[in-house]
Amino acid sequence: MLAFLLNLACNYTNINDTSQQVEMFYPIMPTSGCGLQPYKFLPTETMGTLLSTEVRDDLTLSKEAIGTLLANFDLPLPPPTNGIQTYYIEYQSQDKGNVTNGTGMIVFPEGKSEAPVIVWLHPTMGFNDACAPTAMGVIGAAYPALFASLGFIVVAPDYLGMRGWTGQSEQLHTYIGAEPTAILSIDALRALPKLIERYQKNITFDPTNIILWGASEGGYAALVTDRYLPHYAPEFVSLATVSTTPVTDIFALAKRAVSEISPTSAGVVGVNVTLNQWYEADADLSTMLQPEFLNVEEVLYNSCNEYGNIVDVQSVNELFTNTFISGILANDGSTYPWDCFAMDNELKTKLPHIRTAPTLIITAEEDNLAWAPPVHDDIPILCEQGYQIEHLQCAGADHVGGTLDSLGYQFQWIQERLNNVPLTHDCAINEPSLCVE
Repeated sequence: MLAFLLNLACNYTNINDTSQQVEMFYPIMPTSGCGLQPYKFLPTETMGTLLSTEVRDDLTLSKEAIGTLLANFDLPLPPPTNGIQTYYIEYQSQDKGNVTNGTGMIVFPEGKSEAPVIVWLHPTMGFNDACAPTAMGVIGAAYPALFASLGFIVVAPDYLGMRGWTGQSEQLHTYIGAEPTAILSIDALRALPKLIERYQKNITFDPTNIILWGASEGGYAALVTDRYLPHYAPEFVSLATVSTTPVTDIFALAKRAVSEISPTSAGVVGVNVTLNQWYEADADLSTMLQPEFLNVEEVLYNSCNEYGNIVDVQSVNELFTNTFISGILANDGSTYPWDCFAMDNELKTKLPHIRTAPTLIITAEEDNLAWAPPVHDDIPILCEQGYQIEHLQCAGADHVGGTLDSLGYQFQWIQERLNNVPLTHDCAINEPSLCVE
């Protein structure tokens, strides 16, 4: 822990003044395990460097145009206050000690000289380049555009394995992988001041008031990005984190996945197949899956958010092998490395807690994908580590409904953090209540 705190004492130049160079910084933090060869994190001086950019005229809209589009949806948010301008970016990042590229978008509110920053972490959209937000035009840009029209600068990374607008990833998207998700997301944030300088935009932001906002997989991404932030980029400080219908304990979901068939079962397959690649484990899928589903990796390469005929199974024994089921339930180590992938990416144990923002966690009572009870179990543990958490549980809501029903409350909660209103409901696990306004 002393090494982490010493790193925080490193001096940095003002990141809004990109005429100066950020000092060399070597992150010292635990690396991922599960049999990976040892590696060290690269210095962050060049992380976030812009490799290519594109002004997206098709996603540059007036506030009136955005208002017209929103008229078709009943979202509990105020009307747009700004037009928007959208840029696609390709930027330098790192993965397991090697240089890699990330893609994403940055959306600016027009007519503002200063604005708060939201890092928007997207929900599960698929597992390959074609599924990334920057590969999906207005569909992928919808929420970044909406938040920018409300006066925020929005940084919206694609995840590792999803080079949307440039293509050519070498692997599947690393699904519910803490380290790659957080690092690429933070380096997208590092690209922001460089983009402002490149296009000489007359807008500034406060690097000590960063908002992290994500739903579903993005809810997990928001939590792990906040946890990694002081380890990997102490020049930024988070002000608020909103995490809706997230996962925090992947192994608990694995147990549920092998106990009864539900969307969680397919989700755990996606986690294991993609993490098997990222951890370079090359584990035989036949130790987890029945023979008729061994083509799932190919399916994930060729479709978005689809699992092929996995969605048709009626029982866990049709999908998983008996040894995998019994080994996960017994937690006896016999399912290595599958069990290790889950445990190595749990929020509460992935990194030592240094500093996180006041956090809103929203769960949904009827969520059959990101099952809520393990999240409820983790909240007191996280609070013991130093988190400040407000919890809201949406009564009768499913996985998607938990996010949409509470959207107005999320926005109001962020406004309170921006206005320095102290958190009042700290770390209580709340009973279900109606979230629809």
